[in-house]
Amino acid sequence: QDLTYSWAHSVCLKLLLLFCSLSGSQQWVSNSCAETLCREGWVSFQSKCYLMSTSTVTWSKAESLCQSVRGHLLVLNSVEELDFISNVAEARYSYWIGLVEHEEGHWTWVDGTDFNTTPTYWDEGQPDDWSLRVNGEDCGQLHPSYRNQRKLWNDLEKTMWFFFAKKFSLVTLRRRQRSSTLIHSC
Repeated sequence: QDLTYSWAHSVCLKLLLLFCSLSGSQQWVSNSCAETLCREGWVSFQSKCYLMSTSTVTWSKAESLCQSVRGHLLVLNSVEELDFISNVAEARYSYWIGLVEHEEGHWTWVDGTDFNTTPTYWDEGQPDDWSLRVNGEDCGQLHPSYRNQRKLWNDLEKTMWFFFAKKFSLVTLRRRQRSSTLIHSC
């Protein structure tokens, strides 16, 4: 049974909004084929499929769920991807992303991408590591920005509950569905 799709139907639809991503360095599938390869309820962008959940979990649980399908919370690589997510995500909700601060002042991406080489999209005044939080604010979140049309980053305590969305590479989906007629129809 296809791990990606069985997980999506049995778990994802019951979870908080988060962004998961699976790694895949080669682009074997064209953008024109993306709509065909993404399952119903998923949306595609730049050879990736995204699924928004309808319930909430903590940051650690969200990352754990992503890892259970060999993925991670979303690592935002471009302003185009941020704008896409901002347009498809529910405007009033916040979403966990794969940004974490294991050491104070040193943010890292969960997939190992060098944080210092990626563009940053912190909201005004963020990260602020709000001192009233007992456990600090060490996890990244996309939240509605009152000054901007797109969602921007915020730091937040990882024990809070938020929605998440999953992002899968079409390369990964293709590898998992070698015998699928969807692949051959592209």
